[in-house]
Amino acid sequence: MKYYTTINYLPCDGDQLTVNLYQPGQGIPPHTDSHSCCTDWLCSVSLGSGVLMEFRNTQGIARPVWLPPRSVLVLTGESRYIWKHGITPRHSDIIPNHILNQDNTHEDNNSGEPSEEGDVANTGDDQAVNENSGGDDKGLTLAKRGTRLSLTLRKATNEVCSCSYPEHCDDQKRRLNSLSLEDSASAIEQKMVHSVYEEIASHFSETRHKPWPKVVEFIQTLPSFGVMVDVGCGNGKYLDSRNDLIVMGTDASHNLLKIVQQRGFPGMRCDMLSLGLRDSLADGIICIAALHHLSTEQRRIIALQEMLRVLRPSGQVLVYVWAKDQTKQNEMSSYLKQNKKNLRQDTGTSEAVISASEEQGEFGLPVHQNRTNFLHQDVLVPWKLKPSATNGETETKTFKRYYHVFQEGELEELILKAGFSQIIKSYYDQGNWCVVAQK
Repeated sequence: MKYYTTINYLPCDGDQLTVNLYQPGQGIPPHTDSHSCCTDWLCSVSLGSGVLMEFRNTQGIARPVWLPPRSVLVLTGESRYIWKHGITPRHSDIIPNHILNQDNTHEDNNSGEPSEEGDVANTGDDQAVNENSGGDDKGLTLAKRGTRLSLTLRKATNEVCSCSYPEHCDDQKRRLNSLSLEDSASAIEQKMVHSVYEEIASHFSETRHKPWPKVVEFIQTLPSFGVMVDVGCGNGKYLDSRNDLIVMGTDASHNLLKIVQQRGFPGMRCDMLSLGLRDSLADGIICIAALHHLSTEQRRIIALQEMLRVLRPSGQVLVYVWAKDQTKQNEMSSYLKQNKKNLRQDTGTSEAVISASEEQGEFGLPVHQNRTNFLHQDVLVPWKLKPSATNGETETKTFKRYYHVFQEGELEELILKAGFSQIIKSYYDQGNWCVVAQK
């Protein structure tokens, strides 16, 4: 290979070698090597038997290329990135006589689009074989395959692909799709979470006044004069659970934070993905019914990693998220019990009504029917805002909030992925999956 580097057939030495042994009749499916696995060239040496390799581009144009024994094939440019190459599994190849009669040391440099020179037209018709060629360079002949050893040399890379063929590049498409997904996630959360809470903040606060007992129990375990941060604090109903704690509420809603400040507590407007608090600040963090508003797993992990960053060593976090299963041990959650249809006594069962609605909302997300079992994990949940004399409204408005409702075990898995050292406790509480974890 050093020789081909010195004569500029190869731009540099390779560092990855793939060895394949092909028995007669074996082949390899048409493919293009991944753009991100190696640099812009690859080199293949054929030892033993010759073989016919077929190149095919995206327009369906096929170019068969004969690879004689001891030949070197170099792929760069379009042949590296666009043209698929493969070997049909069979015991012989039909090739022109003049190709087979060439020097077996023939080297085919396939840089760019497969060249016309040295290409062969494979008819695929055994009747086309000229059995009486008698050394005539015209006509076709049948070349039986023997055992072939293929040595493929590459220069491996961990860098992103920046080739000139983005429409054919698996790496660039993957990164583009990732960016598109991130843009969509941000748009969903902005329109179906942040904007909604700004509209319903006052009414929402009126319905959120009683702290959940097990959340208060967790707060009671924090050290005296410690720091507690409530991520996604809403109206701040947990910030007055203890007088001997330094507390801070964070939320994305400006209008909810105004309520927090009216109650005399500090609140900071920030995204869960970037809390804006210094490292190792808090002895404890609570995140109650907020993480489920993030629309991708990666964003949920990032939010948990932010909480991990803000916690002091050995600090603990309590996370509550809505559960997809709103019935546990044949007992309906308080969410389902608010629907009188779920409390029919004549059936002798606590099985809840299942929504028959399949309404599709924005972003193609299904709209959940309130107070019924969840049919999907990613849903829009309606919030009905009744008219108020103070705002002059006369009609009820319906806003839809995005939720990702969790399967059993899903929250624990996310927390461990985020890097927490251990899960202290996990439990089910009135239609929520709940986890206490330690840094």
